[in-house]
Amino acid sequence: TEAQTSLRHAPSLFASTPPPAGLSCHLLPSPHPATRSALPVGLVQRTCEPPARRVLRPSVGSPLGELDPGFPVSFLRSTSSNRRRMECVVQGIIETQHVEALEVLLQGLSGVPKERVRVHELCLKSGPNLGVVPSEVRLLCDLAQSTPSWTIRHVGGAMRGAGAEQISVLVRTIVESKASKNVLHYFYTIGYKLDHELLKIGFAFRFQRGAQITVTVTSTNKMSKLHATDEAVPVTPGIQLVEITAPAAADNYNDVVSAVTAFCEYLAPLLHLSKPGNTTGIVPTAGSAAASLMSSGGVKTL
Repeated sequence: TEAQTSLRHAPSLFASTPPPAGLSCHLLPSPHPATRSALPVGLVQRTCEPPARRVLRPSVGSPLGELDPGFPVSFLRSTSSNRRRMECVVQGIIETQHVEALEVLLQGLSGVPKERVRVHELCLKSGPNLGVVPSEVRLLCDLAQSTPSWTIRHVGGAMRGAGAEQISVLVRTIVESKASKNVLHYFYTIGYKLDHELLKIGFAFRFQRGAQITVTVTSTNKMSKLHATDEAVPVTPGIQLVEITAPAAADNYNDVVSAVTAFCEYLAPLLHLSKPGNTTGIVPTAGSAAASLMSSGGVKTL
């Protein structure tokens, strides 16, 4: 049967862009032609199990409480490459004019080359046929590679409890899995609908510093036409998002939180980093700090 999908753009990101008309899933193959392929039969058979929810507990008596993945964990059981793990994350914003100084600082602190980031992110939400508990999943297409690759990503619930409120880093569950090239068509077929899509462009540094830390600096772009990544325009011109993440486990998240918190101190003159949703805005010292970094040679000084 012909399933209809709709785009309900998030008001904060898409207020100026009218949603496209409903589209048939049969007419919506992968937005990136180079990634199209047949739907893997094994994936269909295994992922049509009844949804199940599980609560992950970091450790017995943990002061941070429980972790709720908020997603049918059986959904990705069919592939051997999927991972359910914990993640520590903080976010902040920086003016585009200071991004070069931040890059110089990160290069000096990490000692590794930056990686190019160009990711087409599609946010899908479950339809009524998938159960009464709504779920949200993100499909990430890495366009920075010569052959685009797809990843399924679900951001689960954050740690709860008095201890979680006392730390400046958000600890949450993440479910990830590599996906086949026709994954978007597959999700349309089983009842998910496209809510919105973004194109994130920037760079990232990945390095070890008390934990395996990834710092990503990107501009978020929206598209006026469905999947038109070549026509994407910035959502917030002049502002870029900085995100620091680090994988964690039930037995080491305290150490990872400490490592991320300590690293954030190095970036404090340029930007303030906090839990997602608690962004405090531009740091007043960013301009002078950026000028000092650029005039002093940055990496040489570090």
